[in-house]
Amino acid sequence: AGQVVRNTYVYDSQFGSRVSQLTREETGLPTSVTQYLYDTQGRLLSYTVDGELVKLTHAGNTPVPDSISGGGVERSLKLAAGTAPREIVDQGVKAVFQYDAVGRVQALTQQGTTTRFTYDDANGILRRRLKVKEQVDQTGVLSHEEFRYDGAGRVIALTTAGGRSREFGYFADGALRELKVNGSVMRSVSRTQGGLVDQVGIPGFHWTLGAFDPRHGRPQLETLTLSPSSRTLVRQTTYDGSGRALTANLAGGAALYKYAYDGFG
Repeated sequence: AGQVVRNTYVYDSQFGSRVSQLTREETGLPTSVTQYLYDTQGRLLSYTVDGELVKLTHAGNTPVPDSISGGGVERSLKLAAGTAPREIVDQGVKAVFQYDAVGRVQALTQQGTTTRFTYDDANGILRRRLKVKEQVDQTGVLSHEEFRYDGAGRVIALTTAGGRSREFGYFADGALRELKVNGSVMRSVSRTQGGLVDQVGIPGFHWTLGAFDPRHGRPQLETLTLSPSSRTLVRQTTYDGSGRALTANLAGGAALYKYAYDGFG
């Protein structure tokens, strides 16, 4: 027999179109009961899911969780303006938020540590992307990060405390082309004119890919070059029409792998 789901509804006595209880029975799973409570205006005041109570407050017509309790969870929420949280207490741990005039988080304080956010505003344009992120406590600065962006809004440089830097280069579609750490290339990728990856490099290893299968673009020939030894390892691969490997052979007949698939692929 297949899986069966049965939902049973009970409607509110005062607001007849609103559900006061939903019982969900599903084959192989425990029965789940959700109960809903409304205020005198018919707005959802709270709901209970299998013993976990969620109380709501309303920012205009938008219901926002005010507290969650039961089932081993204790969480409360206070709002600053609209639906933005000013204070969250989760399992006894308090997080306090501060905002700027346009509603962006300026600071988050939790367990004695404050994280400060500075945004990449320029020429009168307000942005959500970060320029500086800094974490401090009573002992001083714990971490400091500075971000730079390209014209498309992608991070091209990240500098952390102590001057450690990371630089990022991208292809036109946004995929990562190059990663540098403190000026040294940690990863580089090149593509064919058709957009297929034909070279990948990381320190000590360089892969060259070629003889792409025209059906799905998978490489049939892969060469791994090790440095500084310049030792190479060559692998030839054949595929089926779905792009799944059928055979893989290492140069020199060192090994031959054959693959078969079940109905799940």
